[in-house]
Amino acid sequence: MKIIKNIDSTNGIEVNFDLLTANDNELQDFVKMIPEHHLLLLKNVPSEKDKLVNVINRIGKTFIRPEGLYFTDPDAVEITRVTNARDNAGKKMGLFADLELCWHSNGTLRKSVKQVTLMLYCVKPGDTNYGITGFCNMKQAYDDLPNDIKELIDSMEVRHSMKAFAGEVPSVGKNDGGYKLTPDDPEYEIFNGTNVNKDGITLYTTDQEQVWKPLVLTHPWHGKKALYFIPSVVVEWRNPNNPDFDSNWLWNYLYDHCFQEKYIYRHKWEAGDMIFNDQYYGLHNRTEVKGDRLLWRFCTDNAIVSKE
Repeated sequence: MKIIKNIDSTNGIEVNFDLLTANDNELQDFVKMIPEHHLLLLKNVPSEKDKLVNVINRIGKTFIRPEGLYFTDPDAVEITRVTNARDNAGKKMGLFADLELCWHSNGTLRKSVKQVTLMLYCVKPGDTNYGITGFCNMKQAYDDLPNDIKELIDSMEVRHSMKAFAGEVPSVGKNDGGYKLTPDDPEYEIFNGTNVNKDGITLYTTDQEQVWKPLVLTHPWHGKKALYFIPSVVVEWRNPNNPDFDSNWLWNYLYDHCFQEKYIYRHKWEAGDMIFNDQYYGLHNRTEVKGDRLLWRFCTDNAIVSKE
């Protein structure tokens, strides 16, 4: 494994690493580097689905959605297709098809998220002037806060709502737009829990209305703190140690601080690119997508880190 270069001021790095042939020790060392840099980029990774799935499963337990969802890869349930492609009937074949996508992280609306690392692999980039993915280093943003702000927010909690993400209810303060869908969109029923089968059972939903999480997270094995501030989903926040805090002022301060360009890396995809992004330390977003684009999306718990 060789570090080729720092990508930019966010501390992300491009690495030369033969992912598909690495042994467990090499893979473990690679995974341990992810939170140190919040983002690792590999170039020219072969598009070999079986080998990629195998190595991802060696890294850790993969978050798997039910079979049969239109965005789950039919050959590998570990893969979520992120694509703007449509089938012959015009139905979407992937998640987050072509609209601009706000700052978010994996599992924002799940009460318990064990998948530490998001992995995105580019099969086809589409029009590279679009579909640009931004990655924000929220650990770096937290580290740079004044001590009095850290003391104020370290004990705070936030309530997340998918309805805010979908633009149906307001967030606490200004946000970057969410992900606007209409009720006739196949993604809409995923987000509001109406995708039920013939037996009346919800197949998969992200809709939870009482998801309280800390505003400041501590990484489960790296041990450092980071902001978990996702403006488009926060509908309520509280500070048990300081219930009379100035909500409007604090919201605007954190928003303007976190999303400065110095904390953001913007990636134009090329076929064979693979990015590993720590979900405790980073958020990601995306511009509108055009052209023939397909990313494979994986999320794992990095269990390999705890192996002897």
